[in-house]
Amino acid sequence: MNPPRLPPTSPPPRTPAWQHPGPAQRGLAPQSGLGPSLSEGVRVRVLRAAHGDRHAAAELASLLTERQLTGLDPLPARPPALLRAYRQEVRALPDSTRFLLLLAAADQHPVATHAYLRAVTAARLDTRHLDAAEAAGLAHATADGIVFRDQWTRIAAYETVRPSDRREVHQLLARVLRGEGEEPRRAWHHGAAALGPSRRLAARLRVAADLARAAREHALACALLERAAALAPDPRDRAHLLARAATDAWHSGDTDRARRLAAPPPTTRSAACWPCARVTRRTRSTHSSRRRSAAGGRGRAGPPGPPGPPAARALVQRAGTQSMLVRLSGVLVVSRRRLPSGPPVRALAQ
Repeated sequence: MNPPRLPPTSPPPRTPAWQHPGPAQRGLAPQSGLGPSLSEGVRVRVLRAAHGDRHAAAELASLLTERQLTGLDPLPARPPALLRAYRQEVRALPDSTRFLLLLAAADQHPVATHAYLRAVTAARLDTRHLDAAEAAGLAHATADGIVFRDQWTRIAAYETVRPSDRREVHQLLARVLRGEGEEPRRAWHHGAAALGPSRRLAARLRVAADLARAAREHALACALLERAAALAPDPRDRAHLLARAATDAWHSGDTDRARRLAAPPPTTRSAACWPCARVTRRTRSTHSSRRRSAAGGRGRAGPPGPPGPPAARALVQRAGTQSMLVRLSGVLVVSRRRLPSGPPVRALAQ
């Protein structure tokens, strides 16, 4: 016997569950009607950029432009007002507590190096000062190190200090990272402790990024190349390194970061040193020659050569598919290698 048919029902209405203000959202503008207007793809990217924090996601969504709401432009890096609230909580702690939190944050953000306990032992630090952070609910100690309340607390603990303190903890972490396979992370801390541009450090970070990429740690390779670009004194080297960092960000799954890195800065959009611009110009020239040849004109397109300088070739070898153009933040990048298939790839290519 078949069960009786149920009457048709309507699907439950979509509710802006992440729009309710919390303690960290005091003083922010209301987000009425914005949450449901986000597409599923943009919503997922916003939550990822906000590290899963719905209050931060609501603030970040309020900053999106029309092109960002439709997925055409990369999302902004972080919501500033929420981070200011966290910084005030960190500044209220004693200096000794803030130093321990800084050491733990530098060990975890933006690259996880798993050296906090070794650094505490090597420097003979008194961990009892963490009681103030635990009482404030910002972090607590475990057998594996310090666990922060959330990602934004960790970022605030890292940024709400003097630059000299950051350099000191990075040097301490680099000294204890001497195990097998830890060279990329050790190089990261040396690069983070640098005072200014250094061709030697930039070259070392580039080699460390190659090691991380060989180990399929593309997020680490991207961070190493970004730091190498910040330390490189030559603008051409910086463009080359950022192009490779964009590729690693793409392979790590962070498409917004890849598009931000691939887009030339406003001051260099027409500069000849930017590899993406050279690839784009050569691609347009090749397509124009082919069109003239097909139309019976005198211009005859020869076999396509390598696309531009070494910086462009490095991007070409890593970033795309055979004879395919991938649009990264409005910059056309020729690609030579097959990308993984799937909706995110097709959406970015469009």
